[in-house]
Amino acid sequence: MQQDDRRFSRAQYLSGRWHTTVLRRSHPLLTRLLKSISFKYEEMDRFTSRCFPGALVVDLGAGIGSYAGFFLRHTAATLIAVDWSPEALGRISVSTEEPLWKICADAHFLPFKPATIDALYSIDTLGHLRRQEQALDEIHRVCRSGAPLFLHSECADYRSRWPDRMLIRKLGSDRIAELDGHVGIRPAADMRILYERRFSIDRFFSPAGMSGWLTGYPEKYLPLFLKSRTLLPVLPTLICAVFRKLPFCKPIMRLLNTFTNRVELFLGLQGGGSCFAQGRTLIADPSTDDFVPPSIDVIIPTYNRPDLPGRLILSLLYQLRKNDRIFVIWQGNQRPSVTTDDRRIVLLHQPKPNLPAARNTGLHAGGNPIILYSDDDCIADEHLLDEHRTIYKEPGIGATAGYTDDPLFPSDAKVPSRFDPATGELVQHFALPQSGPSLSVMGANMSFRRTALEQVGGFDTNFHRNALWEEIDVSFRLQNAGFLIRYSCDAKVKHLRECSGGCRQDRSARYLFHQFANTAYFACTYMPRQYLRSWITYWKYRLEFSARRDEAPKTAGKILRYRPFLIVAGIAGTLSGCIRFLVYGKRVGLPPITSVAQPENGEQR
Repeated sequence: MQQDDRRFSRAQYLSGRWHTTVLRRSHPLLTRLLKSISFKYEEMDRFTSRCFPGALVVDLGAGIGSYAGFFLRHTAATLIAVDWSPEALGRISVSTEEPLWKICADAHFLPFKPATIDALYSIDTLGHLRRQEQALDEIHRVCRSGAPLFLHSECADYRSRWPDRMLIRKLGSDRIAELDGHVGIRPAADMRILYERRFSIDRFFSPAGMSGWLTGYPEKYLPLFLKSRTLLPVLPTLICAVFRKLPFCKPIMRLLNTFTNRVELFLGLQGGGSCFAQGRTLIADPSTDDFVPPSIDVIIPTYNRPDLPGRLILSLLYQLRKNDRIFVIWQGNQRPSVTTDDRRIVLLHQPKPNLPAARNTGLHAGGNPIILYSDDDCIADEHLLDEHRTIYKEPGIGATAGYTDDPLFPSDAKVPSRFDPATGELVQHFALPQSGPSLSVMGANMSFRRTALEQVGGFDTNFHRNALWEEIDVSFRLQNAGFLIRYSCDAKVKHLRECSGGCRQDRSARYLFHQFANTAYFACTYMPRQYLRSWITYWKYRLEFSARRDEAPKTAGKILRYRPFLIVAGIAGTLSGCIRFLVYGKRVGLPPITSVAQPENGEQR
């Protein structure tokens, strides 16, 4: 910020013109009201959901902390309030328990080392900077790969519309911008270009604000109408300005202003006085000639196994590099007993158990180029992370299935994964001695290129409870999108198959119900229609096998040979899965691959 701009801003601040309202209460109804009448609070709420506990988050241009308190009450992250004004920073008031640091600094020269900030938001700041490109470059420099961003900026599209166009012509300058100190505003389209050159933007909009001179800030426009001798809009502007000063009327006006803005967005009318952007810093692609081992996010979902994640973390802790993260997504009510102060270990709570949703929670919380998933009942080999890193030097690899020491793998398999499209039979053996292509991955030891997994939408949360087929589903979607899956015999874990908790929490009829519900949902998504009869026949035999009484003699009748509750559970689960597909699913079809993945040395099965 230039010296003249600093003096102007300081004068405005000390005169009281820039003293904004700070929300000091956190009642849920008040929060809901704020989100309904303010795009800023609505987008802040969306941003806070992407910030994990313990993260370092920067409030760039914090001022007196108008949004700092809201952020701290909705996350367990550490907030760094950055502003050029020591007077403004001194007025930020939060409780002593809330983690807040105050730093007086210039947005063009942030005092942070590269890739040290986990997330950043900036509200009502970029429009006050003449060198916006330099500030955005600083944001890119200090934020880690994939860091969540929320950027709000004033923009200049309103200058082309009435009444601002008329006032600028009559007064010879943009007095509204001069009053607010907006020295660097640009059209919303230009701001979007500046963002997209540096960041990955997921959400961008700019409300047109055509009625803003009446419902937004009539007190600013009233003296300008009088000075320009434009008398026609004076009366309605005066009425709105007086109405805003009446008790309880300002929220009504803000609600009306937000409503008109939402109608404009619905009608496709954009480009006004401000723009909103949600996104991330760019994620480095590890597939380069000058290969640098990428950072990894390790995701460990756990449910009702509080003692297990700590053992896996200990086997991973000394493999972590500086920017690696471990996210433990614990579900239910039993918090994992993880006793480490390493801030690279993050615990996230998901009250409702759902394994795919837990995987997606970890996906959205992290930002590193590679994502590694493992089960809580595993022990990692000492070179696990580095082996997964090196695989993604090869372009086109979207996922990797690592070596998994599991007692349930068949001993005679010659390929890591085989799928029969005629019956839906899946055979996996991720303990082969040689690496090669694979058709699928397994949750105990699987990694993904972040850009690939995000491109296909993450994991499908319609796979419930034991979540059978969820890894196969994401594998097929990756291959439909053109990515390859590789099996690595060097990236090793030992799968202990803990008999309680986790996906094996359910027993007997309940487990069988969800097994067949997930299978039916998967079949509706991928099954070739010409194989409908053979799929039904195959899974009918699987149900009979699962429901057979162990002690029943072969000569017994069918009623005595099977457990009727298990038969009913399987049939009910199948119907449930079909209904779930009709309501939530989408027909995809099998990827354009054979049912056989050849070993690396070309050996045939």
